[in-house]
Amino acid sequence: MHHRSAPLALLVLASLFALAPMVAPLAAQEPGEQKEPREQKEPGEQKGAPETQKKSEPVTEERLKAAYIDAQAACAKVLGVEFEKLPPLSIADTDSMAAIITAENLPLIRLREPDEAKAMAEAERTGKGLSTMVYAKYSWSEKSFKVVTDTWNTNARVLKRPALTSDHAVRAVMVHELCHAIDDLKFDFTKCLLQADTVDAVMAFNSVIEGHAQLMARRVCSQSGWMDGFDAFTDSIGALPQVMLGDSMTSFLLRANAAAISSAYVDGERFAAAVVEARPETGSKDMFTSPPRDSETIQNPKWYVDPKSRPMLAYDVEPAIDAFVAGFDEKVWTSTRNTATGKQLATGLTMLPQSEIDTILTSLRSARIVQLVPTAAPQSKVAIMIAMEFASEEAARNWIRISGIVSDYKDDTMDKGSLRITGSKTTVLEGEPVTGLMQEKSMRNGRLDFEVATIDAHKGRIVIETIFSGEPPKAEEHGKLVAKLLDAVVGRK
Repeated sequence: MHHRSAPLALLVLASLFALAPMVAPLAAQEPGEQKEPREQKEPGEQKGAPETQKKSEPVTEERLKAAYIDAQAACAKVLGVEFEKLPPLSIADTDSMAAIITAENLPLIRLREPDEAKAMAEAERTGKGLSTMVYAKYSWSEKSFKVVTDTWNTNARVLKRPALTSDHAVRAVMVHELCHAIDDLKFDFTKCLLQADTVDAVMAFNSVIEGHAQLMARRVCSQSGWMDGFDAFTDSIGALPQVMLGDSMTSFLLRANAAAISSAYVDGERFAAAVVEARPETGSKDMFTSPPRDSETIQNPKWYVDPKSRPMLAYDVEPAIDAFVAGFDEKVWTSTRNTATGKQLATGLTMLPQSEIDTILTSLRSARIVQLVPTAAPQSKVAIMIAMEFASEEAARNWIRISGIVSDYKDDTMDKGSLRITGSKTTVLEGEPVTGLMQEKSMRNGRLDFEVATIDAHKGRIVIETIFSGEPPKAEEHGKLVAKLLDAVVGRK
């Protein structure tokens, strides 16, 4: 049974996909995957002159070697790094790429899966899956730089982006990966990762890694006349094949996943630029040696520069998350906790006017997520809880209202495709036992029918959302559970 992503048809669907980078943040976000178009340009930046070559020329070993020599020289000139300290380029295959991804993600998976055999099995599945997408990667564990030419050419063909294999794009990718190597030489990624002892911390550090590399690569490409290539490869990271776009639920899930993964590049670069601007002498070193601990800080770099500027939270929702997890046998279920950013939650609100989305995100103070899946069959069912604190009770009530609007929208637009909604019921809850909305949906994935149930309820400024996909609890039991969770939230002193 493969319906683990079905809850994303509901309000915070994108928040579930925000968990995707938790599986492989240090391997997944490499050129060739997904990233949304950038909005930021470096002041005074000049694009390189358009290339005159035929841009559909495939990437070959010969072209890569020539591009790598040029990229090394450009990095040495602009960034002052020594040639002999940069890793050699090697042509790899998907198997060797899978092995690297597996090794580099195993420590992260261990943070939430203490059973070594299960952690290794999941890491190997992750490596095998991502190796079909990642076409260029600097490996901090091996101090090597590998490229899979077949994967690179396939990306360009499937995305219908021939510029991705242009001379300038190839050099831009080389520069991006070399910037990782330069940062690793300076700051020692392995040592830095020892500080990242939570999933949130690893995700934040990954944004530092990718964002700082993008910031430096932009400088190098701008001064080398390769900005058209830099833009080509960067914009392709967030692209989806045309056949995957549309109004189906599957398309929605893919777009949500792309937006979640892309944050390491887009928001990471904004974060790095802001920190370096605020601390010209020490900013780069600071963000690696004392990295941010969560993705919320990546979204709000001023909190990193001036920690006192971060709004204080009035409530501690962790006891509520503990209470939710306690209802599942730890021998049967695997749980993963994460902090979601407003931007990640907004992925599920794209049908709303931007002004309304901005109002919601401005009022959101924090969002904590826990996801549970059966360890033996993680695709069979899922239970999710999201605990959110808003700036006011009015803002919390507004979230409940929006949950109904978004649910109705999904009902109207996601009635086709292999993964679809076949029936829906919304119940207004008026204080017995909670105040909010219950949404019950019948869904189908291929020939598989299953049920999904959610409750969005608030108590003051706190909203609890629960999502059960596959064998959800009965409505009365579900309501009592959410009431218990709301009561478990405690005020901070």
